[in-house]
Amino acid sequence: HHHRACLMLYIGIDPGPEFCGLVVYHVQEDCSGVVVASRSNATVQEVRTVIDELAADGPTVAIEHTHPGPPSWSVIRTTVVVGRLLEYAWQALAAVITLHDERTT
Repeated sequence: HHHRACLMLYIGIDPGPEFCGLVVYHVQEDCSGVVVASRSNATVQEVRTVIDELAADGPTVAIEHTHPGPPSWSVIRTTVVVGRLLEYAWQALAAVITLHDERTT
């Protein structure tokens, strides 16, 4: 079915030490994309629930990685959250990609 080539679901996660940013992005049959859910303060458990609810649709889970820099407990906690979510997404299904955003700020 050639016309369904673009139909995809992405779960984008930007982990933080306490809360995660979360976007669910749906690429429709005509290849246009729409954000179907967006949260800036989701807990790890809430992110896991979203992964569970969408697992049957075979989403791609994209998780932003922590960046090297001066060590801090915030960065360490965030890195732990990244690992917890990666493991969970792998077990749930999933096509998982990690994003290494080379920020120049």
